[in-house]
Amino acid sequence: MKVLFIISVLKQGRGGHYHSLNHISREVGSRESVGILSLGTSKSDILINNPYFKGHIHFNGLNIWYLKKELSSVLLELKPDIIHFFDSNAYNICKLFVKKKFKLVTNLCGGPNPADHPKVENLVLFSKENLMWFESREKYKNTLKMLIPNRSSKITVHSEADISKDASKFCLVRIARISHFHFNSIKQTVNLVKLLNKQEFKIRLYLIGTIQDQDALVKLFELIEGRTDITLLTDDRYTKEASKMLYLADAVIATGRGIMEGASLGLPVLTPAKNSEIPILINDENFENFFSTNFSERNVASAKDLRDNLYNIKRLTEDHAYYDDMYNFSLQLFKNNFDVKEALLKYTEMYKLSLENTYSVSIFSDVYLKIRSLYHFYLS
Repeated sequence: MKVLFIISVLKQGRGGHYHSLNHISREVGSRESVGILSLGTSKSDILINNPYFKGHIHFNGLNIWYLKKELSSVLLELKPDIIHFFDSNAYNICKLFVKKKFKLVTNLCGGPNPADHPKVENLVLFSKENLMWFESREKYKNTLKMLIPNRSSKITVHSEADISKDASKFCLVRIARISHFHFNSIKQTVNLVKLLNKQEFKIRLYLIGTIQDQDALVKLFELIEGRTDITLLTDDRYTKEASKMLYLADAVIATGRGIMEGASLGLPVLTPAKNSEIPILINDENFENFFSTNFSERNVASAKDLRDNLYNIKRLTEDHAYYDDMYNFSLQLFKNNFDVKEALLKYTEMYKLSLENTYSVSIFSDVYLKIRSLYHFYLS
């Protein structure tokens, strides 16, 4: 079977779904014939280094006929059985030019339930929250849907010579883009550090992330107030493949994919909740609750979590036996729910079902979404 992945790159190409595609394509490529094509005004450094990367089409929302010509050339050369779109913008645009003989699969890579999403033939979802939403909508009643949350390989860490782990303290790592969108979860992390150090726990935070919003950076400096127990790392050599910096961590505070990367190393993981001032330590009792919302800023902590959380975090920093239990818990979480090696059979099944699926969506469906996608490419 030949599978061509197509993804749009409108900004920096470093978000979680680029890492997910990088890992998923490598796993699928161990059994199937795989290619990756990107399109947009930028390129993704993550995907360029993937062995299955076939090329990039520069598309700015205006050069439509150039896109059509280049896409047709790629499809003629690779002759894929499945075209797997990794975002709706790529699907919306390419749908105009892809012949019906190709079977199309689309990914929704987590995030909140979409206000607008195109009608699609076959859909892969990363979170139960999204699956339940699509299953409840009449518009998608004929769409073949499958939940495949597994999208991470075990992370390989790499020590930077100029950044050493503070062995005298319990070290937290938060990897997040410095932006308005992530600011509240970053604030919860800083709140936790302030709270624990005020109570004489020896805590250090390494905050690692690309600066996307200067206003958010200014607010972050105001929040940190020159603290020496917080190290901010924003240089490309730290953020380009930020997960390699997890050698600094005793525990990870994360959302989405970051939870999976931390768990792959057995690191205890914490995640933000919109009804909490500090992140919540993930354990056997609350895992399913946070898993259902993809460990995102949309998490809602239970009353029990809010009551017990700070005690559990303090215990994590002091009780070696408890830390070992949480270490083993994280490894088991990764193996059972996130390891991309467990996804190969699921994707193979999805592709086979897609080849058998006779449902077809007209190119004239969701015209306004196609126009909106063109505008997004133009804005980028």
